[in-house]
Amino acid sequence: MFEGIIAAIIGLFKKKETGGEHKSFDIQAKGNINAESGAIVANTGIINKTEIINNYIIELSDYNKILADIKELEKDIAEPGLTSERRNEKVKELEKLREEKKRFKEHVFNLHETFTKIKINTQRLKKVKEPFENGRFSKADAILKAEELLKEQKGLLDAKKQKLKKIAELDENLKNNANEYLIKAQLTALRFDLPDRFEKASYYFRQSVNSFKTAENLFDYAYFLQKHNQFNKALPLYEEALQIYRKLAESNPQVYLPDIARTLNNMSMFYIESKPNRDKSITCAQEALDILLSFPNKTHAVQQYIEKAKELLRLNKAEIKE
Repeated sequence: MFEGIIAAIIGLFKKKETGGEHKSFDIQAKGNINAESGAIVANTGIINKTEIINNYIIELSDYNKILADIKELEKDIAEPGLTSERRNEKVKELEKLREEKKRFKEHVFNLHETFTKIKINTQRLKKVKEPFENGRFSKADAILKAEELLKEQKGLLDAKKQKLKKIAELDENLKNNANEYLIKAQLTALRFDLPDRFEKASYYFRQSVNSFKTAENLFDYAYFLQKHNQFNKALPLYEEALQIYRKLAESNPQVYLPDIARTLNNMSMFYIESKPNRDKSITCAQEALDILLSFPNKTHAVQQYIEKAKELLRLNKAEIKE
């Protein structure tokens, strides 16, 4: 059956050498399928789905056999001398054939869609093209040797696995480099004897973030900028650090929930100091307080964050909800 389908597809690209012309379509001209009408929208207009299917199956012997069988069953069912039991059997056979006809048409159209999208961009596919276009499907199939495809697939998957492993190693090395730059930035920030202390420290913070973004280097860089009144640059770094901390807290809340609260406190202060926004400042401080009050292990650092959140709420003249 499949070779018959392939032969019909080939007929779309060529005119019949004998007899009348076989109507064909330019495969490359196809566009998207209209979901409502089931038609293909092309540059030159709309090609109806039914028309496409008919052009594929017009000469398929397998399809014509289904039609003949349906016609024969319809004729049998109409016979007056047929028993009820036999008629019911034939009706079931007819329904089955009609469903097969429907599935056949859908399969043909789906096959057509595949051929409109496939790219001939490997040596094997290029070799397949000539016998395929000339109807020598068995020869085309023989070119695509299953064992060769499997061997190549395994090689490619192994190479991908190795590449991903290498990328993971590079990421780990970049993360280490980011941590070293982060320490360098913080050490430079302590060099008050340097006339360009801010510029140099900022450069090392940026290099840390460029190597690998972590919640720590994003937070520390944001805090450094905030303390130097670089508020517009600090906020997006805080927001990105907060997003990472939230993700980390999903699997390790004991470690990262206090970091979320600390970041929220700093953002609350940001909305007091730089771009006054009382509502946002209160929202950040209250979320920080809620997180910390429910935190079971109230270390000294956690207690400090709690007091800071309360202080921020008082600065906003907001109710402290405990």
